[in-house]
Amino acid sequence: MAKAGAGFAMSKAKETAGRSSETLRSSYGAGQSAAWKATGGGNDVGAGEAGAAGEGAGGASQSSSPPAWAERMQRKQAFHHGVSTAAHTVRSGDHGGGSMSVSLNQDDHR
Repeated sequence: MAKAGAGFAMSKAKETAGRSSETLRSSYGAGQSAAWKATGGGNDVGAGEAGAAGEGAGGASQSSSPPAWAERMQRKQAFHHGVSTAAHTVRSGDHGGGSMSVSLNQDDHR
Protein backbone atom coordinates (compact mmCIF):
# COMPACT_ATOMS: atom_id res chain seq x y z
CA MET A 1 0.00 0.00 0.00
CA ALA A 2 2.85 2.37 0.85
CA LYS A 3 4.52 1.69 -2.50
CA ALA A 4 1.31 2.50 -4.35
CA GLY A 5 0.99 5.77 -2.43
CA ALA A 6 4.61 6.67 -3.12
CA GLY A 7 4.17 5.82 -6.81
CA PHE A 8 1.09 8.02 -6.99
CA ALA A 9 2.92 10.90 -5.29
CA MET A 10 5.89 10.55 -7.66
CA SER A 11 3.65 10.52 -10.72
CA LYS A 12 1.89 13.67 -9.53
CA ALA A 13 5.26 15.34 -8.86
CA LYS A 14 6.51 14.42 -12.35
CA GLU A 15 3.27 15.70 -13.88
CA THR A 16 3.58 19.01 -12.03
CA ALA A 17 7.24 19.35 -13.02
CA GLY A 18 6.30 18.70 -16.66
CA ARG A 19 3.62 21.39 -16.55
CA SER A 20 5.98 23.94 -15.01
CA SER A 21 8.58 23.08 -17.65
CA GLU A 22 6.06 23.70 -20.42
CA THR A 23 5.02 26.97 -18.79
CA LEU A 24 8.65 28.07 -18.60
CA ARG A 25 9.21 27.13 -22.25
CA SER A 26 6.17 29.08 -23.40
CA SER A 27 7.17 32.11 -21.29
CA TYR A 28 10.68 31.97 -22.72
CA GLY A 29 9.31 31.80 -26.26
CA ALA A 30 6.95 34.71 -25.66
CA GLY A 31 9.76 36.81 -24.18
CA GLN A 32 12.07 35.94 -27.04
CA SER A 33 9.44 36.96 -29.60
CA ALA A 34 8.73 40.23 -27.79
CA ALA A 35 12.44 41.07 -27.57
CA TRP A 36 12.94 40.25 -31.24
CA LYS A 37 10.08 42.56 -32.21
CA ALA A 38 11.19 45.33 -29.82
CA THR A 39 14.71 45.42 -31.27
CA GLY A 40 13.50 45.25 -34.83
CA GLY A 41 15.06 41.84 -35.29
CA GLY A 42 18.54 42.96 -34.29
CA ASN A 43 20.87 41.45 -31.71
CA ASP A 44 22.85 44.03 -29.73
CA VAL A 45 24.46 41.52 -27.36
CA GLY A 46 28.22 41.75 -27.76
CA ALA A 47 27.92 44.35 -30.53
CA GLY A 48 31.11 46.13 -29.46
CA GLU A 49 33.08 42.89 -29.42
CA ALA A 50 31.73 41.23 -32.56
CA GLY A 51 31.74 44.39 -34.67
CA ALA A 52 32.14 43.72 -38.35
CA ALA A 53 32.59 39.97 -37.84
CA GLY A 54 28.98 39.63 -36.72
CA GLU A 55 27.73 41.76 -39.59
CA GLY A 56 29.73 39.78 -42.12
CA ALA A 57 28.18 36.55 -40.90
CA GLY A 58 24.62 37.68 -41.52
CA GLY A 59 24.04 40.61 -39.19
CA ALA A 60 22.94 38.86 -36.00
CA SER A 61 25.76 37.49 -33.88
CA GLN A 62 25.09 34.86 -31.25
CA SER A 63 26.86 34.47 -27.93
CA SER A 64 28.65 31.15 -27.52
CA SER A 65 28.07 30.98 -23.75
CA PRO A 66 24.77 31.11 -21.86
CA PRO A 67 23.84 34.26 -19.94
CA ALA A 68 25.01 34.64 -16.36
CA TRP A 69 21.53 34.03 -14.90
CA ALA A 70 21.30 30.72 -16.78
CA GLU A 71 24.68 29.62 -15.46
CA ARG A 72 23.65 30.54 -11.90
CA MET A 73 20.39 28.63 -12.30
CA GLN A 74 22.24 25.58 -13.63
CA ARG A 75 24.74 25.66 -10.74
CA LYS A 76 21.89 26.00 -8.23
CA GLN A 77 20.02 23.05 -9.75
CA ALA A 78 23.18 20.91 -9.78
CA PHE A 79 23.81 21.80 -6.12
CA HIS A 80 20.25 20.91 -5.09
CA HIS A 81 20.44 17.67 -7.06
CA GLY A 82 23.64 16.75 -5.21
CA VAL A 83 22.07 17.54 -1.84
CA SER A 84 19.02 15.46 -2.71
CA THR A 85 21.17 12.54 -3.85
CA ALA A 86 23.27 12.69 -0.67
CA ALA A 87 20.15 12.79 1.52
CA HIS A 88 18.66 9.83 -0.33
CA THR A 89 21.90 7.88 0.06
CA VAL A 90 22.02 8.53 3.81
CA ARG A 91 18.35 7.57 4.24
CA SER A 92 18.70 4.38 2.26
CA GLY A 93 21.80 3.44 4.27
CA ASP A 94 19.83 3.81 7.50
CA HIS A 95 17.42 1.03 6.58
CA GLY A 96 18.00 -2.45 7.81
CA GLY A 97 17.87 -5.43 5.55
CA GLY A 98 19.96 -7.98 3.79
CA SER A 99 23.57 -7.25 3.11
CA MET A 100 24.84 -7.01 -0.42
CA SER A 101 28.36 -8.05 0.55
CA VAL A 102 29.84 -11.41 -0.33
CA SER A 103 31.03 -13.68 2.43
CA LEU A 104 34.82 -13.89 2.32
CA ASN A 105 34.92 -16.77 4.77
CA GLN A 106 37.18 -19.48 3.34
CA ASP A 107 35.87 -22.15 5.64
CA ASP A 108 34.67 -25.16 3.64
CA HIS A 109 32.51 -26.38 6.54
CA ARG A 110 28.88 -25.60 6.00
